[in-house]
Amino acid sequence: MIDKQTIYQYIFGNSTLEFYISFYIFVVIGLILSMLLHLSGKKNRDAKQGKNFKFNIKYWLKDNFNRFVTNIIVVFILIRFYDELKEATNVQYELNMFLGFVAGTSLDRVIMFIRNKTGINAFQTKNK
Repeated sequence: MIDKQTIYQYIFGNSTLEFYISFYIFVVIGLILSMLLHLSGKKNRDAKQGKNFKFNIKYWLKDNFNRFVTNIIVVFILIRFYDELKEATNVQYELNMFLGFVAGTSLDRVIMFIRNKTGINAFQTKNK
């Protein structure tokens, strides 16, 4: 017989589903802030080049979908294996909602840094 509690423990580790949901709310807030700051930079760059900037929410969501999903997956892995990572590295911090916000902003910046330095554009959809 399959023990649902054991499967839950393997998937979520020591964290509760309520913690994941709460943590993700702050991750999404941080991620959206990071994406809007990136958008603001594009707007300023276009203005300096004399281009007319027009915001399109459908295009923005489609263009950033892969970036968003990548961040969500990385954060899940971070939460799930945080206890093991903490033991292996002697980190003294506990996961909390502020760290969720920081993870949302900083992980997105790391992904953008990797994309910009390597030229690999795997995090955004191809525009045709």
